[in-house]
Amino acid sequence: MGTSKPVNKINPLVSVTVTAYQHANYIKACLDSLLMQKTDFPFEIIIGEDGSTDGTGEICVQYANKYPDIIRLFIRDRKTSHYELIDRSLGLNGVFTRMTARGKYTAICEGDDYWIDPNKLSKQVLFMERNSSCSVCFHNAFIIDEGSTDSVSCFRIPVSTQMFTAKSLFENFWFIPTASIVYKTDCMPSEFPHWYLRAHNRDMALLFMLSKNGTLGLVNGFMSVYRRNSVNSQSLRIKKRPDYYINRLIELLNEASEYLDGKYEEEKRRMCFALKMRVLKIRTIRAIKTLLRIKTN
Repeated sequence: MGTSKPVNKINPLVSVTVTAYQHANYIKACLDSLLMQKTDFPFEIIIGEDGSTDGTGEICVQYANKYPDIIRLFIRDRKTSHYELIDRSLGLNGVFTRMTARGKYTAICEGDDYWIDPNKLSKQVLFMERNSSCSVCFHNAFIIDEGSTDSVSCFRIPVSTQMFTAKSLFENFWFIPTASIVYKTDCMPSEFPHWYLRAHNRDMALLFMLSKNGTLGLVNGFMSVYRRNSVNSQSLRIKKRPDYYINRLIELLNEASEYLDGKYEEEKRRMCFALKMRVLKIRTIRAIKTLLRIKTN
């Protein structure tokens, strides 16, 4: 939104990317948590607003006008940021937003999540500067279930090491919170592979790509919050169609394994088998419930 803004004249060390769609109830908390960061280096906040109809766009415009020295806002039309394929809808707002990152490092915080540590960026940048072999670092996060006011948990991160490889991504189901990710911008490929663009869980696909160029480092502490089952969230979509999304995850694991030259094929096979058993369980329970309804009627 505007090329003459002060933010366009700085050289940020970190680009914080925010994707927002139908996040009117959450986006203020998200942006306020980014703006509270205390750093001794410049950083920019890049918002990709994807044509919301609930007022999210208007809130983003207010913040962009109030903080022209730090926020870059891209208002998108879903007619050009979304494409309908035969078996899925392909949304590219996140891809477009991250492509505009100018910093040495890119951080992620989706519009319905938020950060809780004002020193988060400083801690992670310091970690990356001290660990040159890392392509990405992350930390643990609290999980708040929007469907339950009493539900607070955290991610199950393996504690055997501080440095991880793609092997851990195949062995453990999604243990890296998206809002905790900070990665080297130049570790992303210049051209995105087809399987990445098609992936339903593009956050996991991103981690697989980054793991090809370095290790994944764990920074101690809980520094962000992930909202489960928030409006328009992937967790809510998975809850409605679990078997469909599990099959898409299996598809992702197969394609990521090929991308990584089959180096972790055995770990991939074990995880795919476990996921297939989960799909079988879901379909069996669904069939039993259908039979019970028929008998009742």
